[in-house]
Amino acid sequence: MSGYVRGLKLWTRHPDLKLRARDFVLPNLKMLKYPSVVFPALYYAAQYGFASILPAVTVASIFKEFFHWDTLDIGLAYGGSLTIGSFMGELCAGWVVDAIVKREKRKLGGRDPEPEVRLKAIWTGEIMVPTGLLIYGFCLQYHTVWIAPILGMGIACFGLQVITTTCYTYSIDCYRSEGSEVSQVFNFFRQEIGMTFAFYVILLAGKIGYQWTFFFFAIMGSVLGFIPIVVLMLRGKEIREKLGKPRNVNQFDTDGEGPGTAQE
Repeated sequence: MSGYVRGLKLWTRHPDLKLRARDFVLPNLKMLKYPSVVFPALYYAAQYGFASILPAVTVASIFKEFFHWDTLDIGLAYGGSLTIGSFMGELCAGWVVDAIVKREKRKLGGRDPEPEVRLKAIWTGEIMVPTGLLIYGFCLQYHTVWIAPILGMGIACFGLQVITTTCYTYSIDCYRSEGSEVSQVFNFFRQEIGMTFAFYVILLAGKIGYQWTFFFFAIMGSVLGFIPIVVLMLRGKEIREKLGKPRNVNQFDTDGEGPGTAQE
């Protein structure tokens, strides 16, 4: 146990294993150069904000006003709809992505297909997220029965999980040795976009109506945000080959004095 505990410390005498300030910044910044990471990350972050963070920061105020629910009712409805939607979406996404890759692999005689093949699975999420948002917004505006907006949240969350799985697997498949850096770019965009909703959504809906507020979000995420994904579907391989592989900023030469060479 003592040896294991010593292995957890954040310092070491080995010169190549010491943490430096640039280890927390440069590996993440280098991935911003690659559209196969940035475009899926932005699309995922926008859809995650609209389909998950947005309901989380507004549902208490909205459902208390429209349905006069207490904290327990709101928590059960919100948690239940998103849990069921995300669980079913994740099961569907994994199965669909794997099926698409296996089908393409058979067509290629056993060779691994290009990562862009995975993007074919994103259409389910591209349709279901705006559908769920529109159901949620219009049902709130026109005061339908309570189950309708909750169903909209669940549908949007189902589509979000499909988008999440597809975008993550595509970008990591493009740059497998930089998987951790890719994930950090995704998380950074998600947090930066999601942090803003609570400041303006309720006020915006009060001025233009919930139906137009969520219609606007559906357009922003599923039309404007999806255009770069279409570009990757059509030209992703060409773009990746033109940019080449990322340079490993953490790798050192054998003398330990400078950064290593680019990856092959």
